[in-house]
Amino acid sequence: MYEELFADRETSLLEFHSRVLKQAERSSVPLLERLKFMSVFYSNIDEFFMVRVGKQCKKGYARLKYIYDKAREISENEKEIFEGIKNALRAENIEFTDPDSLSENEEELISKYFRRNIMPVVSPIVIDVNHPFPFLRNNEIYVCCELKTKRGNLKFGIITFSGLSPHFIYEYDGKYKICITSELVRHFSQQIFTRHSVSESVLVRVTRNADIEFDDFVLEGYDADFRSIMTDALKKRKRLQAVRLVMSDTPSDIMEAFLIKKLKIDKGQIFVRKTPLDFSFAYSLAANLGAEKKHLLYNKYVPVKSPLIRKGHIMEYIDKSDILLSFPYQSIQTFIELLYEAGNDPDVISIKITLYRMANHSRIVSALAYAAEQGKEVICVLELRARFDEENNINYAGILEDSGCTVIYGPEEYKLHAKVCHITRRSKTGEISYITQIGTGNYNEKTSEQYTDLSLITADEEIGLDAAELFRTLCEGELCESSRSLWIGPKLYISHLSEEIEKERLKGEKGRIRIKANALNNTEVMGQLINASAAGVRTELFIRGICCLKPGIPKLTENITVKSALGKYLEHSRIFCFGDGDSARIYIGSGDLLNRNLLKRVEVLAPINSPSIKSEILHMLGIYEKDTVMSHRMLPDGSYSKEPYGKNETDAQIYFENYFTGKQK
Repeated sequence: MYEELFADRETSLLEFHSRVLKQAERSSVPLLERLKFMSVFYSNIDEFFMVRVGKQCKKGYARLKYIYDKAREISENEKEIFEGIKNALRAENIEFTDPDSLSENEEELISKYFRRNIMPVVSPIVIDVNHPFPFLRNNEIYVCCELKTKRGNLKFGIITFSGLSPHFIYEYDGKYKICITSELVRHFSQQIFTRHSVSESVLVRVTRNADIEFDDFVLEGYDADFRSIMTDALKKRKRLQAVRLVMSDTPSDIMEAFLIKKLKIDKGQIFVRKTPLDFSFAYSLAANLGAEKKHLLYNKYVPVKSPLIRKGHIMEYIDKSDILLSFPYQSIQTFIELLYEAGNDPDVISIKITLYRMANHSRIVSALAYAAEQGKEVICVLELRARFDEENNINYAGILEDSGCTVIYGPEEYKLHAKVCHITRRSKTGEISYITQIGTGNYNEKTSEQYTDLSLITADEEIGLDAAELFRTLCEGELCESSRSLWIGPKLYISHLSEEIEKERLKGEKGRIRIKANALNNTEVMGQLINASAAGVRTELFIRGICCLKPGIPKLTENITVKSALGKYLEHSRIFCFGDGDSARIYIGSGDLLNRNLLKRVEVLAPINSPSIKSEILHMLGIYEKDTVMSHRMLPDGSYSKEPYGKNETDAQIYFENYFTGKQK
């Protein structure tokens, strides 16, 4: 019915990636941070091809051509952006080395480095009858060479050099010089293939499908536990088909035909990139130069702790008042201290928690292990299928079990994406009470300083009883089908959301809806938002990434605005607000508005009952509404326009840094 109002999901996602790349263009962003935005862009595009294109690769290139064309379009000015950054870095005495354009002295310098540090690691392979074309691993860089023998015969060679740092820094002529390792290997390819003449050398990087269906392994009848099934599935994923080939230069027709044949790809799946093929160096470069070049990075912000919440007395505080932690502005340490306090409290019976993505060397895992060692029942419902974190989660499953925790896995057909921690206490009189934490982000100390997220901690009895029911059903491998106040997906998420939207629709022009999420593409929800808008409801959507609902269409979505924010931190919190002022109904939690979140994942959202916390979240939404620095506004055709700066320029993230440190009232 509303098809003309819906944007294509893949196109919308690529539009988001384009906005990330444009951050690298902004002169107001510090230079080394601009390099990081380029790195994020390339990482996003890698994942887009591995997952979104990988999921559809069986359709064949012809049916996916529009996706490849769009990906090529948004990358058109990547070289110009990188050149602009390089030119600005030169003024800071930081230069990227071009191995093909060096003075004699500098050539000798890097030649010595190459012979000593790189040459012993490289492996040249000449492709012939006895040496078949090697398997090119996902997103690793290789040098592909066209070789000529002394007799003039044509061959091809591949140089592998895995395990090396993507770049190295040296000082020369009073400047910091950055040399990209792969470009150096290509430069010295003739010294590597000593018995052949190198007539052409090109850097190549293959992206492979990473969208493996783990359910297929279950259906195959494995006589093993889920952890073993996952381990086998991950091995298979490493060898899935190529969906893209990125090259540093336009290859000769002969080399192109050779690679197309060997990788079984179409010519349209080849991308030529005039920037480094591996941009991960941006983060290590910032770390190496950041101490001396602090002005080229964002100001360091240290998350603060509330002076009202004292270590050792957190549960006492929660019994009297709900807590809302706002990351990265406030520290996750309060939650970690709560886990240790629960581990030491004789009244605590159990700690139950859902785990999706965890940091390396996780302090949260250590706190859970400590609680188990103190004799508490610790149940960890672990999602092994968190994409690209599967191996990390498999390892943590073993660590948690060894420490005495009980580890179970999410429902077989649904991913467990909820962020819930549930502490059960029994007083000396036998009375049972709960402390429940529900968040919008993962139990991950690293991302808590990089992503904006909210974490509610409450002793509310209804929320506690709902959380108890959630964990009971998860332990049985079932889905929760009833609740008092929580929105628990997939059974109870979309129905509660629809009910709230309908309440506002019935108010007409007096209605108001504000939703902050990462993505929106569910047609049922979009249809309800259209109906609300048509009835006059003012609807503000703060959707960072995919948004398939076009705003501003007369008589249909003219009362809907869509804004996407990109800044120092990754906007990640999910907030649902219906109505306004004291009567506003606010929910926070893990669920986005994609089909997968609403239909195929266990998600949990909690009501905000505390008047002071409700006021705090309304204040946050008001600041996001005023933001002009980070925001891009979606236009009726599905494209985005940078929000124009006004006289009172507002950067929501900088505002919140000052707000939570007391510098902003």
